[in-house]
Amino acid sequence: SDIGGIVFHTFNTNSGGAHLLNTAAQEKRTDYTDDAPISLDVDSTYSLTVYHTQRTAVHADAKITVFIDYNNDKEFDIPSERVFTNYTSVGNFTTVDNITIPNKVITGVPTGMRIILNNDLGPNVPSDDACGPYTSGETEDLMVTFTRKFPAGIGNVSGINELGVYPNPAKDKCKLQFSAAYNAIEVTVT
Repeated sequence: SDIGGIVFHTFNTNSGGAHLLNTAAQEKRTDYTDDAPISLDVDSTYSLTVYHTQRTAVHADAKITVFIDYNNDKEFDIPSERVFTNYTSVGNFTTVDNITIPNKVITGVPTGMRIILNNDLGPNVPSDDACGPYTSGETEDLMVTFTRKFPAGIGNVSGINELGVYPNPAKDKCKLQFSAAYNAIEVTVT
């Protein structure tokens, strides 16, 4: 089994993995960490598509797990940095889902992201803890960088609770939602 293709924000590859004789793959790992990092915005949601492929006509189910080192400590902290788990099947070789980048990330530095496809569907260390050997599958490593489009704080706020701005990111318009202890509130957005 191999990761036949990945689409995640600006990253798009369909080269297949080590079992499919991809010259960039080493054993059961494909390394994209020397490529430019994918730029991701904090508090934003991105679509993830992973395609499972095999050399034979017989398809096997597989577990796909994604990890992002949000705190950039060079380790995948479990469970908080295990950001996605899904399964392929005989009838569906592709998983499609979303990953939302949390507010508590280290911005501005290259950060590791790992995608693992493993034919062991049950709980197992390689898939669940992001490391270790597996019988059949592939690991792909790449880099991301987090950016914050909006200020990390809000000034001159008192008596306001549950403040939210959406959609995030916004293109032309956004909505401001909050609850306040006052009847009249003046809001200035700059």
